[in-house]
Amino acid sequence: MQMLLDKRNTTNCRVMWDCEFYLQMIKMLIGFNNPAISSLLSTVITRECTVFVKEIIDFEQSLKSAVENSTSQLFQNSFPLIREKIHYFPSQPFNYDAEKEIYANIINGMQQYFLTRPKDDMYHLRNDLSYIKSNGLIYCSSIDMYALTYGTPIMKDGEVHGRAIMQYCQDLSSVISNVQRGFSATEASELIHLHNLSPKHNLNFDFYNGKFDMAVEAIKCSEFITTLALRMLNDIGTIRFIVEKGLTDNWSNTNMLYFIVRLIAIRFDEISDALYKIENDFPNKETSSFINLLKNNEILPFPEDTRKVAKKLRNSIHYNAQNEIWTVDLSKPFYWYECFLKQVNTKTRVFNTYPDDFIIFKNEMMEHLNKLHRLLSSTFDYKLEADD
Repeated sequence: MQMLLDKRNTTNCRVMWDCEFYLQMIKMLIGFNNPAISSLLSTVITRECTVFVKEIIDFEQSLKSAVENSTSQLFQNSFPLIREKIHYFPSQPFNYDAEKEIYANIINGMQQYFLTRPKDDMYHLRNDLSYIKSNGLIYCSSIDMYALTYGTPIMKDGEVHGRAIMQYCQDLSSVISNVQRGFSATEASELIHLHNLSPKHNLNFDFYNGKFDMAVEAIKCSEFITTLALRMLNDIGTIRFIVEKGLTDNWSNTNMLYFIVRLIAIRFDEISDALYKIENDFPNKETSSFINLLKNNEILPFPEDTRKVAKKLRNSIHYNAQNEIWTVDLSKPFYWYECFLKQVNTKTRVFNTYPDDFIIFKNEMMEHLNKLHRLLSSTFDYKLEADD
């Protein structure tokens, strides 16, 4: 049976699918049943969930008052700022000095709180970074928590307040749940079916302590570039950890495949944009060594065709009912696949079969991101001290 949705219900379906996906990601973090690992993995999920909340409010203005009435002032003051953290460079128009100042403030606040400078007799006992390592690779760094919360009420005097971030995440989850319940009342609700993202419980990982100034020495770049590189390490490592280690293996054979691929595409697009921005708009001695390091390891340039498709998937975070109308064939196991395949076709690449084409594309993106991840992991793997 084929069903043609009108434009409004097409977008409603997208909203409901996204609601379900982000709720599943939140449940997955809780399902790890390890607060420490969930905290380091949470920055990517928190940021993407925040982007979703901001996009649905922009799409459906009537939700704005509902969010204001059901969330804390801390959440309301923070989520528009955190939404912009999807970009590595939030300043508009892009300004190199302004970006450096933002990162310098993050670093200074972080190091002031942890008292890692100056190098006094107690220096060796203090650490301002945390890492997750598994099978010889660094997957996550705590630097992104500072970048995520900088400039928001969640951070104060260089410190990320635990209660504040917990309150923010509770409000975030509540908003998505409420939106899901509201949209589920529409006639398109029968089209929503996503499998659970089941987390693995027996994970092999270790926590390590580190120091930011030692990270600077390891990569032989400025503090600004070091911070940027650590954030990329965290973003790729978090997604890789979730996809390769954190989830049971059945998700790639379900409707969840599209959403995981889009999550990868968002980071692929934002990372490549940031690196090209550095190379083309900020060319100087401070950035040249980092760019040369990436070129020597065949990370730059990024594959252009893959980049074009990733950008289209990344831009699907926006909702625009005027540009969306799909034919849904309910007789197919992936009954909405044609809708999403249409989102990513380019002049040089056409996606015809689901899930095969998406799996190939996922592997292409991860293969390239993994090269960058391995390089950064080996670079920052400097005499890390295990946290017992």
